[in-house]
Amino acid sequence: TMSSLRTPCGSADAETSTSKTLSTASAETDTPNLAGGYTLNVAVRPDKLAARHWTLQVPEIDAAVSDPERIARKMIVDMRESQGEVKACLAVVARGIPPPELRRMLCHNMGDLKGGVEEHLERLGFTDLCSELAAQAASSDPGRKSRAVRNISVDAEAGGSLTAVGVNTMRHLCYLMGFGPDNLAWLGKNDSAMAWFESAGGVEGLRTMGYLPHLSRVGGLDIARAAQREHPGVFVDLMSYMQARTCWIDDVVERFVGDCAGAAANVVLLGAGWDFRLLRLHAVFGDANCMLYEVDAPGTQQAKLKALDRVEDKERFTRVAYVQCDFASECWRDKAVAAGLDTSKATLIVWEGVTAYLELDAVQRTLSDVAERFAEAPCCMAFDHINPQWGLLQAPAMVALGEPFCPSTMALTPLDWEDLVRGCGLRVVEHFAPADREDLYLPARSDGKSVGVLPQVELMMVAGNSALVDG
Repeated sequence: TMSSLRTPCGSADAETSTSKTLSTASAETDTPNLAGGYTLNVAVRPDKLAARHWTLQVPEIDAAVSDPERIARKMIVDMRESQGEVKACLAVVARGIPPPELRRMLCHNMGDLKGGVEEHLERLGFTDLCSELAAQAASSDPGRKSRAVRNISVDAEAGGSLTAVGVNTMRHLCYLMGFGPDNLAWLGKNDSAMAWFESAGGVEGLRTMGYLPHLSRVGGLDIARAAQREHPGVFVDLMSYMQARTCWIDDVVERFVGDCAGAAANVVLLGAGWDFRLLRLHAVFGDANCMLYEVDAPGTQQAKLKALDRVEDKERFTRVAYVQCDFASECWRDKAVAAGLDTSKATLIVWEGVTAYLELDAVQRTLSDVAERFAEAPCCMAFDHINPQWGLLQAPAMVALGEPFCPSTMALTPLDWEDLVRGCGLRVVEHFAPADREDLYLPARSDGKSVGVLPQVELMMVAGNSALVDG
């Protein structure tokens, strides 16, 4: 039966499991930082509330953190001293977005501080810095104001999606700080993004500041919480969102496999990116009856497989069928079936971090295809989506970076998403705001506050067919 999938993931009565680690070529990068009074390594989670079992002390409030001039000076220094991919991204964004608009975007999540920070930024030479960065982008690509839209379905040489690498780097940082579950994310981290994080305080900053260090860039935890209340659908703290999303989907996958109780089943990562959960969740790779598939564009998948060559224990790789698909011209289901997928067996499809980049008709086709072609057995999809508030704020930067959100999908509200799922023949199993799971997935300080903040509108959904919901 699929009974537990019909209750919220991460509930207190959920079955527990332990994540095993792979033997890697670099043991040093496989060890989380447990300094600062942490009482439990949450990367191996013996229960779903482990993220709250911390003794992180709250330091005295540093008034300088919320000083607008200090924040502005730090932003200027960070932009000027950034390196590698971060520098390149800043350059194309500065070339594609006028300085006043870019300044407003950067200060959007600062609540009452944003006016003062904007004023100091301009006084400290923000416009001139943007001109310097734009000139850098122009010298490397004089014919464009932004990056070409990347055909990540076929661009193997470029290593696939930039955003997928960025998300993976955030997973790696959460692991290093002792609460993220992805012990393999180091394989695909971006070194220049790591340096960007270090400039905000690094891993040790969590202990010294009492919150995720990058929040110092918006004035600290209290400012971030106020900004999140003001803009409930905006990703004020993207790293915390990625942590919550990773843990939630881990829970969905483990519970699905547990519900199948050794019967034949499928787990499919659709648009897998740098997702390593099929190799790190013992409940999944340890069940020989569960068939595992990763479907992705050639560019990202080839880069990922090359990175996995660095891992010594390759035996469990044979448990996963890696399926390359040009999503623009090929049917992912046909490719997966050719690789052995049996649609008559219970199936979970993970569609993480994908929908924002797809046109609405592509989303509809995928949902309808799942409803029609997987109807013989229980089937569900776990996916996330963005909302108009965040999409409109971030859209100019995504266009400049060459991986734009699709307007037709970006415009959908949470209620629109529920109507869309039902219209395609599936049922809404759960649909919730990340903030609803803050107590499960973010560590708490000694004063009970989480170390980060999460969006307060529905963004995470499980949709299932009738065989799953009524079965």
